[in-house]
Amino acid sequence: IYGFQPKGLDGIEVTNQSVEEMAGFYISLLIKQYPSGPYSIAGYSFGGHVAYEMARQLKAMGSEVSKLILFDTPAYEDEAKITWLKKLKLQLGKRIVNLIFAFKEPQGFYEQKRRSFDRKKDQVLIKLNLKARPETQKDQGSIIKVVAKNNIKILKKYKLNPYEGHLHLFKVKNRSFYVEDTKFYGWEPLVNQVHNVHVSGHHDNIFKKPEILKEMAEKIQKVLDEKTVSNPS
Repeated sequence: IYGFQPKGLDGIEVTNQSVEEMAGFYISLLIKQYPSGPYSIAGYSFGGHVAYEMARQLKAMGSEVSKLILFDTPAYEDEAKITWLKKLKLQLGKRIVNLIFAFKEPQGFYEQKRRSFDRKKDQVLIKLNLKARPETQKDQGSIIKVVAKNNIKILKKYKLNPYEGHLHLFKVKNRSFYVEDTKFYGWEPLVNQVHNVHVSGHHDNIFKKPEILKEMAEKIQKVLDEKTVSNPS
């Protein structure tokens, strides 16, 4: 098992300037350690898009990708490029999802809103010159904020292209984000087939709670052990 982290976390390296560049960088590291496939690629949230792009690039290189696994990752669509009617539907959908999520996962909802409030508070303080910009600071928290901000920026520029393969999509029980395609999270038109795997919890706790981690580990292993492509859930 190999894990990858983005450039810039040391506060020195320049961050990757596109999802494609980041995926290519990770592939170069992977090939150094493991020159030939087959490869099983997985990613969570933003990392799911990087994993998807890695799988695409590996296929284009002629390498075998045996499994592509995304953890609670919807196919990204830039809100700035959609029609006003779809934007209206999106905003309404977000509010409905928030209400349901707050009812089912009150602690998760509170933590999500607290983080959102903290981000907005920081933005106001920075504009008023009452707080230094993260880019000018060298503490680990500020560096992580800079890298996370860059991830959002490059995701907005990323164009999803088709992947000639199967995708295993791990979906949480209590969804905390709006997505129009609630069954396949928008991935179905882009891949040969989507295989849903249902897990407990919500987006922010699937890698934190021991009981959910155990469930995740068992289902991941089941996917990896499959000889032929089928739905493990």
